[in-house]
Amino acid sequence: MEIYRKLKKGFWVTRAVSRVLLTILLTVAVVTVQNAASDDALPGNDSMEKRIKAMEAEIEKMREEAKVRKKLAPTRTEQTKKEAEILSAAGREYTLLKKDDLGLEYRFSYSYNSFDIITQITSVEQVVDHSITNTLYAEYGLRDNLAMSTTLPFVYKYDRAGTSDEKSATDIGDIAFGVSYQPFKSGGKYPTTILFGSATVPSGRSPYDIDVNNDLSTGSGAYALSCGASFSKTYDPVVAFGSLFYTYSFPITGLNQNRGSDVLNDVELGSIVSASIGMAFSLSYKVSMNMSYTYSHVFENEYTWRTAGTTRTGSSTRSVLSLGTGWRISPTKNINLKLGMGLTDNDPDFIFSCTIPFNFDLSKKRK
Repeated sequence: MEIYRKLKKGFWVTRAVSRVLLTILLTVAVVTVQNAASDDALPGNDSMEKRIKAMEAEIEKMREEAKVRKKLAPTRTEQTKKEAEILSAAGREYTLLKKDDLGLEYRFSYSYNSFDIITQITSVEQVVDHSITNTLYAEYGLRDNLAMSTTLPFVYKYDRAGTSDEKSATDIGDIAFGVSYQPFKSGGKYPTTILFGSATVPSGRSPYDIDVNNDLSTGSGAYALSCGASFSKTYDPVVAFGSLFYTYSFPITGLNQNRGSDVLNDVELGSIVSASIGMAFSLSYKVSMNMSYTYSHVFENEYTWRTAGTTRTGSSTRSVLSLGTGWRISPTKNINLKLGMGLTDNDPDFIFSCTIPFNFDLSKKRK
């Protein structure tokens, strides 16, 4: 019983102490609140309130600026269109038209080549070749990922050897028909891939049907099939691109071309394997730049003569480094310029081209 009385007494003592401590804490809290309320009347609080209001105004201003930037930011469609314009300046094989779109393109190309030949033991003549090609290119979108195209070139050539031997030719070039297909949608972690194929008709003046002493050719003289794939990937602000290309030319038979001391009967041109790589980037809303490198390997040609039998040439290499730029001359029109420099003896000294594309949405006109 004695223990019970002691525990009961301790409980009541503890309860009394707890009540005292709680009363003290409540009193301190009330005093603190009253002091804080009275501090509002101090002169220093006016400046603090002004600072808070200024900060709120600045935050609201930043919110409004963020809304404006969001409105001015290009949409996904605009970004895709801009990327297509940049790639179009690098080469049309990297872009594809949408369904019912009609693309027309005019291209002017000029190439220059010069070299020296030894005509006699003590005589050296310079040979200069000029070639101007005006090309009309048309492409129509059958679907969003499928398009067909045709290419129609008009060629002017001028050659001069020494100071008096001159030759020139003006005629149509080889017409080509092509198809392009995009198997996967653009975007994502994989590059945009376009598969393409084309067939070339020897509509130009064949080099194996002319008088080699007085005329120049404007075509290859052979039917050819080509296929390949192009790849592009955006690494903002750079667009990387590349392509692989293969061309097979059908044999040319039934010829009867006089080549000096013998007559040429058949020709089998070697296949061509090409690869290119490059990058493009936008400098501003109106200007873009691009650079690319193209490497081609040409397999040996085979010639069959009336008396000499069959002769073969060795394989050769072609290599061109190109620099280009695209200019937006109006909201809907661009002009693309490119300068290519030949890096081997088989290439022209330089090639300059100017391309002006035009796109039309035929689906809107139908409506």
